[in-house]
Amino acid sequence: MNRILHAAVLAAVCPLALALILTAVSRPLGAQTLGAQICMPTNTALVFDGDYRVSMCYTTPDGSVGHAESGIWSSQESGLLWFFDRGNAEVLVKVLDACSLPASQGGTGHRWVFVAPVTTLGFNLQITAPSGQVWRHTNSPGRTATTKSDLYAFSCSGRPSGPSGFDLASVNADSRGITYANGHFFVVDWFFEEVYVYDATTRSWDYDYGFDFGLSPWNHDPQGITYWNGHLLVVDSGFVEDSGGAIFAHSASTGVWQDHFALAVDNHDPRGIAVAAIDGTDYLFVVDGAAGNEKVYAYDAATRMHDPTYDFELAPENTDPEGISFADAGGVGVLLVVDGLDRKAYAYGLQRQPSADVSFDAHNTDPRGIVQHDGVLYVVDGTDSYVYAYAPYGLGATQADSLQPVLSAPLSERTAGAP
Repeated sequence: MNRILHAAVLAAVCPLALALILTAVSRPLGAQTLGAQICMPTNTALVFDGDYRVSMCYTTPDGSVGHAESGIWSSQESGLLWFFDRGNAEVLVKVLDACSLPASQGGTGHRWVFVAPVTTLGFNLQITAPSGQVWRHTNSPGRTATTKSDLYAFSCSGRPSGPSGFDLASVNADSRGITYANGHFFVVDWFFEEVYVYDATTRSWDYDYGFDFGLSPWNHDPQGITYWNGHLLVVDSGFVEDSGGAIFAHSASTGVWQDHFALAVDNHDPRGIAVAAIDGTDYLFVVDGAAGNEKVYAYDAATRMHDPTYDFELAPENTDPEGISFADAGGVGVLLVVDGLDRKAYAYGLQRQPSADVSFDAHNTDPRGIVQHDGVLYVVDGTDSYVYAYAPYGLGATQADSLQPVLSAPLSERTAGAP
């Protein structure tokens, strides 16, 4: 029996035993060990023009780790990778030198990257520039891998010049969500299963705060983070195999894991979590990205029960949700849902409010999470290791129907300095 299924059985028959086991095996603060389903590539499968090096590892269903190889076909700008059989290509990779391409012809002043995998295996693909900058594409085991294109992958003249924001720590290279509380930004990393802490004033990795912290070993597929009532809540899409995900609660002051609870069974592909109040009751809103089930689920934060009263479908064009957060848009509370394909945030007041939508800068090609602080929207990029800032945010959205529920920030958020 694997560890995740074993955890599910324990949760059903003996919650206290599970809590004791999780407490015993939780990693100490500051740990940076890799999760059981994550691999680290150690090979160099391809070297493209300009010394851009491609490495890739994959994980089989039985937990074995392998490394991709090349040799089927390659040029100075593109190549094919294979896993098990040289005649069976698994991934097409392209790194194109578009530095001399004028803007009138689509040039962006960057080298372009295109990756097209055809697999359901978990993998970690990395492209390393001569400067040491790493571009990454990952896939969770059991999911059909998606293609990825980035016209701003590597700048031709140093750091991309997007909106004012801040760099993440070099190890925080696969961020999946961001939140704010008590003068700090908290960024959850999928690859290292770690939460990194940044001082909101200096915009720097905060060693003095006392901790970055590792997630519970059962919290191995983190997809979003939010703050509520003294806790950092991390949503996970893989706690129980082939069923719903879970929310793990950590102390916001110590990082210690405290407890967890399961999501609704249909909410099996959570991509982000937010908190907002309706008529004085705090709700957790979890956005789901499963094809055909793009919607937001509502949970009473105190009872932890699913409340379908406040579930809502996403807009038809909001097909790739990658994060969610509460924000104040000109005095109207909205839930902003990040879309990875459209590279924008769609606004919902439990109904569509397009006047409060926000489009992202062209450099912000892999938006993974969003949070508002002091009227500014901060969007974390999963590829760039960078947090983009969009300010000011307050487009004067209106409450379209006074009979609709009104979203507001919970008291616990306001006392923590959130909107």
